Amino acid sequence: MLLLGIVTAAFWAGTRPPMRYGGAMVNTPFAMVPVDLVRQVLRGPDLVAVLVVVHLLWG
Repeated sequence: MLLLGIVTAAFWAGTRPPMRYGGAMVNTPFAMVPVDLVRQVLRGPDLVAVLVVVHLLWG
């Protein structure tokens, strides 16, 4: 199941739409962070992270 999830995440990351650099910004103590850009970059690896946590919890 984990292998299928990793393949799905790679496909999902590979087929994401082109990056958009506009959108909402969040002011942090370090700098302005573009929320949409972070969300776009994490498309794919977020699925792998969830699958790893589920795999670790259910053994």
